[in-house]
Amino acid sequence: MKWTSIAVSVLFPVLFTVLVGCQKAEPPSQIVKTMEDAGSGDVAKVSDVEIVRWLDEHKAVLLAIKQ
Repeated sequence: MKWTSIAVSVLFPVLFTVLVGCQKAEPPSQIVKTMEDAGSGDVAKVSDVEIVRWLDEHKAVLLAIKQ
């Protein structure tokens, strides 16, 4: 019983670190790059609603993205 709890307490953090550390960052799309270049900030950290609101306030960027 003691070895089982030691094994679990050691293996769980190791497996968690490996699984979390293996995630690849997705390269930004042209739309994301255009928005960030226009001053929107980090698009990955905001919600869809906030993105839509920002695009509504910046019609020139929205038109550039549509083209």
